[in-house]
Amino acid sequence: KALNRFEVLFSWADDLRLTCHSVGVPTFQVGNVEIARMHNVFKVSGSQIKFDKVDLKFYDFIDNKAGREIDKWWTQVYDVKTSKMGFPAEYKRDLTILVYAPNNELVESWVLVGAFPTSITRSAYDWKSGDQVQEVSVNISIDEARLILSTTAA
Repeated sequence: KALNRFEVLFSWADDLRLTCHSVGVPTFQVGNVEIARMHNVFKVSGSQIKFDKVDLKFYDFIDNKAGREIDKWWTQVYDVKTSKMGFPAEYKRDLTILVYAPNNELVESWVLVGAFPTSITRSAYDWKSGDQVQEVSVNISIDEARLILSTTAA
């Protein structure tokens, strides 16, 4: 699979697609529960799954609808103008990472369930660099990730 054939789908925003230059593949960790019995400690695996945060990186061009949508989403989590936090039911969304084959056929997709931004970072303004584009990095917390493999791709 090519590493450069993907996009992120914002289904709540009229199926808006964001072409990122980098997105993290969802990862998770399996937690252990230890049970102490007399002098022995037994580890029972598979007790809790914790999904790691996913990073999106994209360029913020002047007329970037996706960038404005992420800023609006961020304001639902925390509004810097009013210092108010939103409710999870208002800002948690499902995102989809679409991965394509060289012929643009969908190979797989990752559905990020209960996603919301935990930080947004923009590159610093700099007079010395006249040829660079503003980069935006969004750190996204997720409740769960589901992998969906295409049945048509071989």
